Amino acid sequence: MEISSLSRGGKYNAVKTPGARTRRRVLYIFCSPEDAKQLQLEREVMAIKEAGLIYSEDDLLLNSDWEALKWKLCQTRYDIVHFGGHARRDGMALKDPQTGKRQVIAPEHMAALLSNFKSIKAVVLNAC
Repeated sequence: MEISSLSRGGKYNAVKTPGARTRRRVLYIFCSPEDAKQLQLEREVMAIKEAGLIYSEDDLLLNSDWEALKWKLCQTRYDIVHFGGHARRDGMALKDPQTGKRQVIAPEHMAALLSNFKSIKAVVLNAC
C-alpha cells in the first residue's frame, strides 16, 4: 500500500508499506469556485503527479460539480476519495456548472453518496 503525506516543503511523499500487494485507486477532487479565494490547484496536482500518486488522469476531478462527482464514482471503483478545496460548517464547496460559483454540498449528502460505494475505504477531506 502507498500512503502519501504532504511534507513541510509542499511536496507529496509516497511511502511504501511493507507487505503491500496492490496499489489503491484514489479519486482526487480539487475545487476552487470563482466566488472563493483561489487555491493553487495546479501546484497540488503537480506535486501529486511528481510523487507518482495518480493512477490515471481519469482519477482527477478539477473544479467539478456534484453531478460530475456522482458520475465519476459510478464509472470507476475507487478505494480512497481525496477532496482538496474550500468548506464551511454547512458543507464542502464544489463548483456550480452554470455560474462557476460555490455549490455547497452538505456533509450528510456527501456521506450518503460515499456510503453507496463499498470499495471506498477512506476519505480525505483537506479544506479550510
